[in-house]
Amino acid sequence: ELGVQHIEHADNEDGEELSEELCRGMARKNITLTPTLSIYFVGPWAVERLPENLLRGWKRARKHGVRLLAGSDAYADPVTPFGPYNAGELKLMAEHLDMSPLEVIRAATADAARAMGLADRLGTLEPGKLADLLVVAGDPSRDIGVLTDKANVRLVIKEGRLLVEG
Repeated sequence: ELGVQHIEHADNEDGEELSEELCRGMARKNITLTPTLSIYFVGPWAVERLPENLLRGWKRARKHGVRLLAGSDAYADPVTPFGPYNAGELKLMAEHLDMSPLEVIRAATADAARAMGLADRLGTLEPGKLADLLVVAGDPSRDIGVLTDKANVRLVIKEGRLLVEG
């Protein structure tokens, strides 16, 4: 009701979950959700399994049409460094939220760019956009795990310039 555009985590310590009503409202208002699954597998708060209340709520949001985004709380510190948690988030979304590899890729690219107000510059390969591109060995549309192994990286192109050739 106050104009929130994005919700991060959507968890709480009381074990509550996203309700049907809340999920319908989020979808109606085009509010995105970044569950951030990877944070539950690092540091002193690591769990062996994601809490069922969180999984139910995130899946309920998805069922109601809430766009899920890929995010990891990675900010280059010893607890959540860039790399394993960014790429790992994609695999966790596919495994735990029943998302297809293409849905996960879209959550990390086009949908994320749109949510940040940058869809005119990022998120898809189109003339006039920045041309950030990762080329990997394998087909991530069939196996999202291809994106989590550095050995699969063949090219990194940023703003149309080749940065890494593997």
